[in-house]
Amino acid sequence: MKSISYGTIFGIAFPVAVSQSAARIIGMTDLSFVAPLGVDAAASLSLATMLWAAIFTFLEGFRTGTTVLTAEALGAGREDRAAAVFRTGVAGALLFGGAIAALAGPLSRALFAFPGAERIAACGTEYMTITLRAAPVTLLFFVGVGAFRGAADTRTPLYAGILVCVVNAALDAALVPGRMGFPSFGAAGAAWASLAAYCLGAGGLVFLLLGKHRRGRISRDIVRRFVRTSVDVGIFSGAISLALLIFVLMVRTLGGEALAVHHVCFQVFLCTYLPASGFQVAASVLTAGFRSAGDHSGARRASARLVRAASVFSAVVGVGMWFGARGIAAFFSPAEPAVVARAAETLRFMCVAQMFSVMYMTLQGSLLGYSDTRFLAFEGLVSGYAVFLPCAWFLMLRLEGGIRAGYVAFLIWTVFDFLCLFARWTYIRGRA
Repeated sequence: MKSISYGTIFGIAFPVAVSQSAARIIGMTDLSFVAPLGVDAAASLSLATMLWAAIFTFLEGFRTGTTVLTAEALGAGREDRAAAVFRTGVAGALLFGGAIAALAGPLSRALFAFPGAERIAACGTEYMTITLRAAPVTLLFFVGVGAFRGAADTRTPLYAGILVCVVNAALDAALVPGRMGFPSFGAAGAAWASLAAYCLGAGGLVFLLLGKHRRGRISRDIVRRFVRTSVDVGIFSGAISLALLIFVLMVRTLGGEALAVHHVCFQVFLCTYLPASGFQVAASVLTAGFRSAGDHSGARRASARLVRAASVFSAVVGVGMWFGARGIAAFFSPAEPAVVARAAETLRFMCVAQMFSVMYMTLQGSLLGYSDTRFLAFEGLVSGYAVFLPCAWFLMLRLEGGIRAGYVAFLIWTVFDFLCLFARWTYIRGRA
């Protein structure tokens, strides 16, 4: 592989950052059409979407595993191995997704069988059942996206994501209220719309990839690598998502205003997370490609350049957030002056945290490229459950520091993650 420029880095990272917003756009589109049906319908969809996102965070390994192993294969000039990785991902998506689909009914009823959910249980269970039955298609979409990203083609998944969003919006407009000759399906119509849109997106990606990957036999080694990578990625991705969910439950005990402040700050964090995910993918693809080609010095240079690019980007964003904190808070909560004031103060902790978060995600991608997934899984569990949540409980609840103290704990978490991964990255690069 040749040396890379900053243009190459951003050429890979930017489409990823945009395409990662597809799931959020679909969720917001569904909600915009379901909300007029009433409070219960909107509440059931919001809860179901949150539960679905939490479940599929643990399945992120299908996408990331395909990305890393494809980049390794192509970096070594093994197109047949890249084809085998893709076929392994497809088989895994159909088998694991099929198991989820078969259990969709019982799982949905169990997820909505908690006290206080009686009013929204029927609507939420129906929506969730359809969504979980779409698991094979969703995972196929993940695998297709991962295969293209592994080949350093992040534009095709972006176009597929745009297609899914457009089709979902069009079908929402027809199926939820009942237009264009269709009956009204209510909230379930939004789930059917998403299912159809993902079928189209996944079908398009798989069709294109089958045309490219005509040869490639699944081997025991590829299956073993795919399973290990997918499981490790699922552990640290899911652990982070679950830790954040537990943090929300802690914040809820502080009252409605604190929860509103958290909502503002977390929405900002999600926005800054999108470019961070782009740097992560770029780092994993480029590092894996250089390493598998035997160019270890190239892998070191690529990962170092990525960290520098992420550092500059996060510093620029952090400075903008620091000075624009009040305006940002007012944008997300224009009708609540008290919330805006507290959110603006809390966002200043967030702006520092996001700087470390972007660099942490870049280092995470580089370590993925070095196949150091087991360390990432272990570090994610330790940092989330032995550092972040205990700090949040102690500072926010025990010392009664409120929501700002909670985000001090969040900052401690991101700094700890960054220091651990930076130390590991330095060690791995020195050993390679």
